[in-house]
Amino acid sequence: MNDKSLIQEFKENLKKRKLIGTKCRTCGSIGVYPNSQCRKCGNASFEKVKFSGKGTLITYTILHAVPLRFKENAPLVIGLVELEEGGRISAQLNASQDELSVGKKLEAIFQEIDGRILLKFKPLGGI
Repeated sequence: MNDKSLIQEFKENLKKRKLIGTKCRTCGSIGVYPNSQCRKCGNASFEKVKFSGKGTLITYTILHAVPLRFKENAPLVIGLVELEEGGRISAQLNASQDELSVGKKLEAIFQEIDGRILLKFKPLGGI
């Protein structure tokens, strides 16, 4: 499968509100984003991993200067989340700075905006 079809498959899974990644059959490395080769060992043989959507906040930043199309949503909170099954993903966080701290438990949410499904995270058990 080429990179373009892997990206399309990733997007289709998001439309179905599923977060599916890969596990390298050689080194066991977990990948969230589509890639035709393992980023750790270069192997091209994977098995699918269905993520629970739960994870831990590794770090985050708050963007006050954003592109015009995001201006009404500013500031944007973007975080790096380590998923329970392994692998890390960056995504928008549906939380204020007061609700966040490194190590905070988060869960994935899927939000439809203009016909597109966006993956975001919110504090576990939060609104």
